[in-house]
Formats: sequence, structure tokens, C-alpha cells
Amino acid sequence: MKTTTFELRGNTNNKTIQCRVTNGRNNIVRASTGLKIDTENWSTEKQLTKGSNAIEKNINSKLRKICDLVENDLITNIVTTEWLKSIIDIVNGKIKADEKLLFLGACENYIDQKKNLAKNTLDLYNRAFALLTEFIGTSRPQIKAVNKSFMLAFENYLIGTKKLSKNTAIQHTRFIITVLNDCSKERGLEVAISRGYNEKPIKRDKREIVKLDRSELQLIKDLRDLPQHLENSRKWLLIGCEVGQRANDLLSITPSNISNGRLRLTQQKTKKPVVIPLQAETIELLKEFPKQCDIITLNRNIKTLCNLAGLNASVLKRVKENGIEFLKEVPKYEAISTHCMRRSYASNHYNIIPTSLIMSITKHATETQLIKYIGLTDEDIADAYEKALLPK
Repeated sequence: MKTTTFELRGNTNNKTIQCRVTNGRNNIVRASTGLKIDTENWSTEKQLTKGSNAIEKNINSKLRKICDLVENDLITNIVTTEWLKSIIDIVNGKIKADEKLLFLGACENYIDQKKNLAKNTLDLYNRAFALLTEFIGTSRPQIKAVNKSFMLAFENYLIGTKKLSKNTAIQHTRFIITVLNDCSKERGLEVAISRGYNEKPIKRDKREIVKLDRSELQLIKDLRDLPQHLENSRKWLLIGCEVGQRANDLLSITPSNISNGRLRLTQQKTKKPVVIPLQAETIELLKEFPKQCDIITLNRNIKTLCNLAGLNASVLKRVKENGIEFLKEVPKYEAISTHCMRRSYASNHYNIIPTSLIMSITKHATETQLIKYIGLTDEDIADAYEKALLPK
């Protein structure tokens, strides 16, 4: 961490104020601020003038600004005399950084040029820009100063200080790469990060797989005296966990999709036909066909059902607040959604029926995809293997 102190230098009573920057034990630099003050008007303890008149107050303002620029510079790892002199010259108004070569200016310029992009993309860019502005503070890095050290410092800031998830941090760091690529390719400017730089500098979070096991489904089945709207949603939930289809496909079925104990439909996403044999309990639920329901309502009612069933163990859920996504510990019922039905089907039938049959229902292309989808661990797979080897 950089620290700044000021010292008086000179043989006369009117002395020059010198700036000293310490960046670790072996990296110390000094440079004259060009500012002068009489010895009796200097406070060694406060490292400022006594501020008794307008001139001294102006000197104090400049000294504080030097401190801010030095100490908020998270980019420069090794400080040099030239680096310190450039900061002092900016504070004294001797030089002005070329706005065209400033990184934040390049970010703004890029966003302004991309107004025709999708709203979600623009929102993401604007959030990344806001975080970069906050991270950079009062320092004004040029485009060529945005290097790997800058990227790593920004990543640490997002994850450590802002408490963002790794996945969200990846999105924001990619914005830096996007802007630098534009600076290099479209504007011909020098950039410090080469084409070979890893655009995914941080490892993604392992998602917590949320699903309902057989015992949890039984708790939901055991609920009594439910109002009609929750009873209807319970039917859809229990059916969904037995047919393994996406919510859009599940809620589009009608009695005409069912015949001879089988559900037949064409999946909206894959355009693939699927035929699902129905268990006796599911057929019983379908005798009095549930009323049509939209996904938003079903999501809300499923959470209520799971809450009533006491499914309140803590799980990690991705939540978004003020446009920022992060992991938050919540009761399980808050993390349950319609998507959990398909995952619950696959998980509850794994190790019960052949994997190829599960894949024919869920339409996963490979067993690897299926295992990742339902979040099986190595222990789960070993258990399944041992069970398959047991004598029948």
C-alpha cells in the first residue's frame, strides 16, 4: 500500500515542500511539489500548512489531492520519480492527461457507440463502467496502463470488496477486454494486454444444484387443507417431478396429450418428440386435470408449498439487487422454482432406471451433461456403480 508524507527542504525560512511516497520497504521515491511555505506556518504533525490564509488553504488542497491520486492508484505496482512528478504536474495544472487516451473515456466512448445493442448488454456495460469508476477513484489511468495487474486488482476488488460472485466478476472483467480490443482494432491505440490474455481470469462458481428428493416430495404430498390455487399448483409440481419436462412444455399439455398411460408431446426448445410412460400415481393426479397456470404464478405457489412443507434448510442462491448478481444464503423454499421439477425427475430416477432412458425423457445429449445437470458427486456415481454390481 502506498503512503504519502511531506517534508520541508531548503536553507532559507521559505522552504520547498517535498513529497515522499513509500510503496513497501524498498520502493521509496521523492519529488518536489513546487510549493513553498514559511517554516513557522507548517504543521509537521498534520503534514499540512496551518491554513491561516487563502494561499495556505490552496496549498493544503493541492497536497491532499496529491495524496488522493497517489493512494487511490491501484494500478501502479512500482512507483518511480517520473510517475510521482507526473501526478504533481497534474495537480499543479502543468499538464493535462489526453482525454482520448484515458481508459474511462474509452469505456464511455465504447458504450456511446453501442447504443443499438440489446438492453441487457448495455445495462451490463453500464454496471461494469460504474464499478470501474468506483474502483479507479480519483486516479486517471491511460489506456496503455490497463495491464494484467490492473485486471487482477479489479477482480480482487469485485470479489473481495464488493462481495460479487465470481460469475458476475467475470462479466465485468470481460468488459475491460472488450474495450481494449476496440481501442486496439478500431482506434489503433497501444494496449498492454495482448491477444493471448486469458479472458476468463477467474474460476466460475460451482452452482449449488437445488432439487426435491423423494422425502421432500412426500412432505409436499402430505400437506392438508390447501386452498384451491395451492392444490392446483401442487398437482403441477408433482406431475412435473414425474415427467421431467421444462415448465413451458409441462404447462402446455392438455388431456389430448395423454393416452394409454403415456404422455406425448413435442418439446418447444429442442423440437423433439418425446413419449413418457406415466406411473399410476401420476395417472391418478391427471384424472382431474389441473387448471392452466402461468409460470410466474406456479413459481410463486411452489415456494409457498415448500415453505408449508418445512423445506427451510439453507442453500446458496444467486440473487440480483440493483443490477448486481451475487450468491446469498436463503431457505431452500426460496430457491425452488419450476426448473427444479425437471432436475428432480432426473435426480430421483438416476440409479433407478437406466441412464439412457432418463436421457430419452430429458433429451440430454450425453451422460456427462446429465450428471452435471443433476449435480452428481463422485460419491453418488460410485454408489450407483456399486448398486449396479449387486446381485439381483
